Amino acid sequence: MAPVVPASASPSACLLYKFMSSEEKAVETAANAAAASDFDHEQARLTLLLKEHGATWESADDAHDPYNWSTWRKVSIALVVSLGQLITLMSASMMAPALEKIGRDLRLSSSVTQILFSIYVLGLAFAPFLIAALSEMYGRRPVWIASNLFYIFWNTMCPVGPSVALMAIGRFLAGSGASCGITLTGPVLADMFRAEERGRSIALATFFPYLGPALGPIVGGLTSQHLPWRWLFWILSIFDSVILMLGFFILSETCTPVLLAKKAAKMRGESESPSVRKWTFQNAAAFLHDLRKRLGANLLRPLALLVHRPAIQVIAIVMALDFAVYFLLLSTYATLWIDRYNESETISSLNYIALAVGTITASQAGGPLMDRLYARMKLRNEGNGVPEFRVPFMIPGIILMPVGIFLTGWAAEKHLHWMVVNVGATIFVCGSFILSQGMLAYLLDEFKHAASANAAARMLSNILAFVFPIFAPAMYKTLGYGWGNTVLGFICVVMGFPIPVLLWVYGARLRALGRSDPQTTSALHLHHRAFARKNEMAFMLSSEEIGDGLPVLIIHGWELSGKADQADFEPIFAKQSGLRRIYVDLPGMGNTPANGVQNLDEIFHHLVQFIDARLGKSKFSVIGSSCGGYLARAVAQKYADQVDGLLLRVPLIEPSDTKRDLDTIKPLVEDAPLMAAISESDKSLLGTVVVQTAAYIAAFKHKILSVYQPAVDASDSKALGFIRNDPQRYQLSWSLDDRNVKFPAPTLILCGRQDDSVGYRDSLRLLELYQRSTYAVLDRATHGLPIDENGLFEALVTDWIIRVQEWRTTAKEE
Repeated sequence: MAPVVPASASPSACLLYKFMSSEEKAVETAANAAAASDFDHEQARLTLLLKEHGATWESADDAHDPYNWSTWRKVSIALVVSLGQLITLMSASMMAPALEKIGRDLRLSSSVTQILFSIYVLGLAFAPFLIAALSEMYGRRPVWIASNLFYIFWNTMCPVGPSVALMAIGRFLAGSGASCGITLTGPVLADMFRAEERGRSIALATFFPYLGPALGPIVGGLTSQHLPWRWLFWILSIFDSVILMLGFFILSETCTPVLLAKKAAKMRGESESPSVRKWTFQNAAAFLHDLRKRLGANLLRPLALLVHRPAIQVIAIVMALDFAVYFLLLSTYATLWIDRYNESETISSLNYIALAVGTITASQAGGPLMDRLYARMKLRNEGNGVPEFRVPFMIPGIILMPVGIFLTGWAAEKHLHWMVVNVGATIFVCGSFILSQGMLAYLLDEFKHAASANAAARMLSNILAFVFPIFAPAMYKTLGYGWGNTVLGFICVVMGFPIPVLLWVYGARLRALGRSDPQTTSALHLHHRAFARKNEMAFMLSSEEIGDGLPVLIIHGWELSGKADQADFEPIFAKQSGLRRIYVDLPGMGNTPANGVQNLDEIFHHLVQFIDARLGKSKFSVIGSSCGGYLARAVAQKYADQVDGLLLRVPLIEPSDTKRDLDTIKPLVEDAPLMAAISESDKSLLGTVVVQTAAYIAAFKHKILSVYQPAVDASDSKALGFIRNDPQRYQLSWSLDDRNVKFPAPTLILCGRQDDSVGYRDSLRLLELYQRSTYAVLDRATHGLPIDENGLFEALVTDWIIRVQEWRTTAKEE
């Protein structure tokens, strides 16, 4: 199957593939720009899937793609996994009304009983590392089923016999199994729903789980008052068994890598890969070998994300504070009503309905609101959505949390009407879950390995949720509910209020820090690579030098290589003397490995390392083509005292596709009979032919087959695709258009009037920035300049070489 190549994948790829019509390229309205951007992103996704997994979906509308499943099927699966998460949350809270009885029967102090209650969340903290790894290796469905079976067994064992040890171990392991609800719900949603539907999908999948805070204590209160407390555990096990049976028949595999692995194996004529092969005793050995080989790196991925991605660290801190305060309230709410308002266990548990009102309001009203905000900001951004568009949705949650917790604490302290306390709890919980929804959507937008990212972000949440309830009784005994909640409220204010500003202003930079490909990189390797980057010799770009004399650094375009530039420049430089041409291969292109680069900042960082090591403090000139021209401008900016000449060939000025000022390209010289005689494969290869003559077509085809296509085929499309398809990654994090800083050395700017990749009008502003610039727009030239303009191209480049030599001589004399 041929790869699906996006029309806007890169300037160089546009010479190879022309899937978009001229009319589509000319669309200027915001709505149509957004649609075009969505189409490009979808095509890029299919191409990336092919490179990663050896197979891809037949089209953007392929019915086998989970994104395109019927609404009924997606809703059914979402409801099943949400019921599984309901069990997770009910198990966390259902013991609360019976803690006193459990402690009395097991002869435990209130603090030790609280630890037994909270140790459940330690299982939620650490087991997701294994569950996330296995789900990304073997799929969501088998891991979800196995985890629920594990939970049912250990939850059933918890109350067997008056054993504190068995209760503690069983509670921890039951939490480990139940953690699949929290770990896999978000990734399953991300598998089936696009970013534009994130809010509604979260609202759908959280409807049942968010009833957990109310159902758990209510069922717990009724059960503990009318049945032995052991039935608290057994009722949950029976309930989860029913959910497991539903999941067995309804839950389909949603993980795209696993689905495509099966498809690729089928295409190769194999039965199935070990990771997706049906379980038999004969396949056990292959499965265990595959498990040993892959589990280590996959198991370390969440830890690697947590250690090396500051974005995850910020998300983890916010979610931890949010969940810990919520869990503290959850664990002490029944005690508040029993001690302060003298209510029975059954009546006290009914107050948890206030928490459910808050959670349901947050999920069902917040989900659609999140989608509307995201869609509106995406439209304003010309169809490009970024995770920071989730930030406005978080702001009400951050405000409501301290308001609610202050009201709850002081209403209870002053013994106000029970409704006031419940209103405060509703406000707090609504704010808490709005914030957690926004942070989850932000996380799913940014991270490809959703399960691992989710596990990393939630680990600290569950650790703090274990710790907070332990000191809660002592805190309230010492400070009372008023000042105790005031302390918690001020913690929320101090740590929560700066978060929206941080993510909105610095979010893109924060996400860019530490980006790497976790699929092939372990935490240890990430550490070594970070250390190695401090050494200029740890990673060097591949390059080829020709000639001796004054250095000329030549930077190629996106997905190309130094060899591609040699074809155009060497026939000219061969006629000159005293020039040392350095043709460099950027990361992921030519002979240079990608080395985990995730944005243009990192590519430029490697280029800087190369220049410092190879050229030191020497004077040198720079030539850049297309994206290489963009980087060449950055080089000239950084090394202003060393660069004494700059040549920009069809330079990239606007990294964002939708912001470029492009013309609709039509043939200048038409020959219908000649074009009709060309094969369909050649038409697809050539795209729009500006000059329809036999000589031009022959030259164009030769350049594609001998220069561009080998370079594109050799490039690391997987690594480059991550950068090219994200507008935040495919640009430098600083501006190159500082009008207060002028580049004084001789400059040549060459553009093609028929360039439908970067155009020519955007580069007009460069005339004000480069004082000694010659600006030429070649009438028949495309982005592949030169094709048959070799004579004019050579004359302009030769003139630039002469001007640079004059500048060098003048500079020496001064």
